[in-house]
Amino acid sequence: MNTINDRIEAIRTQLKERKIDAVILPSNDPHQSEYVSDYWKIRAYFSGFTGSAGTLVVTENEAALWTDSRYFLQVENQCNDSVVELHKQSVPHAPEHIPWLCKELNSGSSIGVDFSLFSISQINYLKENAALYQISIVDLGSFINDLWEDRPSGPTDRIQDHSIEHCGESRSSKLSKVQNELTENKADFNFISSLDEICWLFNIRSADVDFTPLVTAYALVGKEKSHLFVHENRI
Repeated sequence: MNTINDRIEAIRTQLKERKIDAVILPSNDPHQSEYVSDYWKIRAYFSGFTGSAGTLVVTENEAALWTDSRYFLQVENQCNDSVVELHKQSVPHAPEHIPWLCKELNSGSSIGVDFSLFSISQINYLKENAALYQISIVDLGSFINDLWEDRPSGPTDRIQDHSIEHCGESRSSKLSKVQNELTENKADFNFISSLDEICWLFNIRSADVDFTPLVTAYALVGKEKSHLFVHENRI
């Protein structure tokens, strides 16, 4: 699949096999990051548009790309030779593609998404709007794996300790502050998925994203113990 049109057709073939009428491909990763590692540049791979913000919607007849005014000229240049069409977004990051898509599809249709790439509020918003048109939402999981040839691997760089000389406060001190907040709010745990928050709290850095020293991870801070979830080979 050397061209964008080939990649769009591969998506349509997959949708037809699964009896799904449309798919939404966002720009972010499961952490809702705007700037992502190469592994999560799904929208860029299938649209040819490499800007940081945008959403690709693929149906049987449409390959529609939403992005804001920062990228209008870039989309026109990068997608000029493909079936991908620019839809100019009025408000950055607004889900303007959802009402458009619901109106494009027939009652009884289905929209596929990878639930891991959407927040709970985003999924609820999508379901609420789709229900108005008797459209269902289907979790496709990581079906892109079967379509993305030579997909880059996930981040593998070693995680570096960010010394107190540079950050000014130890991780134990920061964790104690979070634990105090847990006690005051009568909570047992604080689950953290935002990468910049995790890096700040644990005083760690890496090179998962270009020009941004983030670490792809999850964290669970409890009153007694704190847990950092990362690939063991990176420690």
